[in-house]
Amino acid sequence: MAGRTLISHSNGLNNGNLVKSTYGAGAHIDYAYDSYDQLIKKTWNYSVVSTITKDAKEGYGISVDNTLKLKYEYAALCRPP
Repeated sequence: MAGRTLISHSNGLNNGNLVKSTYGAGAHIDYAYDSYDQLIKKTWNYSVVSTITKDAKEGYGISVDNTLKLKYEYAALCRPP
C-alpha cells in the first residue's frame, strides 16, 4: 500500500502517553489515563470499549471489554506491605 498511512499515533506532551491511534480509513482509538499515567479507558470512535479500574489497597485491577463482553481480573506485581 505505497503512499497510504495504515495507522498513526499521537502522544501527550513531551512524548508522553499514547493518547490516540488513527487508522487510515479514519477510525480511531482514544486512550485515557489516571493521575499516575495508568490506562483507565479506551474509546473507539467515541464509544467506550474498555474500562480499567484498580484498587491500590488490595492490589488488583479489573478490565472490562464492552465489545467482547469480557471481564479480566488481575493481581498487581508489587503489593504494598
